[in-house]
Order: sequence, then structure tokens, then C-alpha cells
Amino acid sequence: MQSYSSSLIDLSFLSSISKENAQTMLKYIKIFLEDAPPQINLLQKAIELKEWNTIESIAHALKSQLNFIGAKSISLIAGKIKEAAETGIERNSLPVQLRELKIQFQSACDELVNVRDNLMAKVE
Repeated sequence: MQSYSSSLIDLSFLSSISKENAQTMLKYIKIFLEDAPPQINLLQKAIELKEWNTIESIAHALKSQLNFIGAKSISLIAGKIKEAAETGIERNSLPVQLRELKIQFQSACDELVNVRDNLMAKVE
């Protein structure tokens, strides 16, 4: 099995469920790159407005998506955001956690774009 891991993402799960089919992997990567970034913006807006249920819901969805691409460290941040919104404990730390999530998320997306481009070169 080819290794699709980097500092922030580990696509071994995606590679496994797609049976290492580049087209299938590209489909899932495209979905992530289209769907996840707007959720970060929605999360930021929800944090600004202190919409706890919305924060919890978006963070939960992001956590799942991040796990899917093997971004475990970023998924943990999303989990902490979800938990803070859910329990009310450490809600004042949400802006700091969001900032860290955004920085790491952008780096993971950049890495994912590189993987996508490499896969596209193999498919063409």
C-alpha cells in the first residue's frame, strides 16, 4: 500500500476503503476540500454569536471529516470545541481553539491539495 501521510494527514484509512483506487480517493478528497472549508467559516460565525448548539453541531461534523482524512490532531481540537460548547466549560477558550484549528486546518488542506494533484497526475 502506498503511503499517503504527512505531518497533519494520514490517508491510510481513505486509501484502505477506496482499495487504493486513485479515482475514488480523488472523489473523497474533492468532497472534503469543497465541504469542510465553508464549515470553518460557519463555525467562526457561530462562535462569534455564541450559538452553542450550532457550534457543537459543526464541530462534531468537522471532527468526523477530519478523522476521515486522518487529521487526528486537528480532529482533537474540533472535539475540544464541541465539548466546550456542549458542556459550557471553557467556552472562553473557543476563540483561541478556533484560531489553532484554522491554522492547522489550512495546512492540512494544503497537504491534501498536494496529494490530490499527485493522484490526478497518476490518473491522467
